Amino acid sequence: MLESVFLDGDRAWFAFPIEGDYQSPDIESFVWHTQNGGRTWDQIALPAWDGGAAVFFQFIDDQHGWFMTANYAGAGSSWFLLSRTQDGGLGWDSLMAEDHAVHEYSVGIEFADENTGLMNFGHDYSYITMPIVRWTHDGGVTWDDLLFLPAPADDPGLLDRAFCGTYQPHLFSPLSATLAVNCNDPTTKEQVANLLYTTSDGGSSWQTHPFPGGSIQFLSPQVGWALGPQISHTQDGGRSWTQMGSVPWKGQFSFVDGYRGWAVGETEAASGSVYGLYRTEDAGRTWIELSPVLIH
Repeated sequence: MLESVFLDGDRAWFAFPIEGDYQSPDIESFVWHTQNGGRTWDQIALPAWDGGAAVFFQFIDDQHGWFMTANYAGAGSSWFLLSRTQDGGLGWDSLMAEDHAVHEYSVGIEFADENTGLMNFGHDYSYITMPIVRWTHDGGVTWDDLLFLPAPADDPGLLDRAFCGTYQPHLFSPLSATLAVNCNDPTTKEQVANLLYTTSDGGSSWQTHPFPGGSIQFLSPQVGWALGPQISHTQDGGRSWTQMGSVPWKGQFSFVDGYRGWAVGETEAASGSVYGLYRTEDAGRTWIELSPVLIH
């Protein structure tokens, strides 16, 4: 699995797993880093990781980044391992190696600064059935107890009739955050709700709005996208949405301002997955495929 981070139109990181036995000490994975919009790239080593596992990867500036891997623990579950760099990826410190979650229902994290982060949890039909989050205030070294999110005010019975999980947290400050809550019928497993949860007081209270589905990305509490085969855009914090366009590939999206965005697109071919790098200059209406050149 390829993971990517874009800070702006010039600075980006791509994490690649090396093929082979990821548990072997002789196998390494790498980050490719560009500071000039992809014209040249530097290679930085990462801790070994399973290319098929769920992964969290984030840089908030040129120095501070986090990297989380999932190691299969048997019986359909995984252990999540979190590492942090404070020198641009030259060295990585292990912060957390005890968080246990159901396999394929990933734990994700978003950091607002080098101290404050929000952890989200996907949902399944056995162990994780309620929307929960955790906060850290020391860069991921320690984490608060689980915080259970409330049902939306206009549907107070939702959490009684549906299984819900938290996804794609976005922090704009240590107090301001937006994340997705997706809910499914516990019997049919059909999706029954896609909701945005927002807080401006560090999680003491939450407001909710429906969104079109897919993944979400927000640049501010007001400006964001719902991303999938159909791309939708909001400029009022999710109260209303405008459909921008569509793409024929499965993508990992990253917008750097209200107009410019990048995507790593994945297309299935007879030989396996084929990846492409795409860029938009019109908030997601149209996408142009790029041809990056790797400098060894």
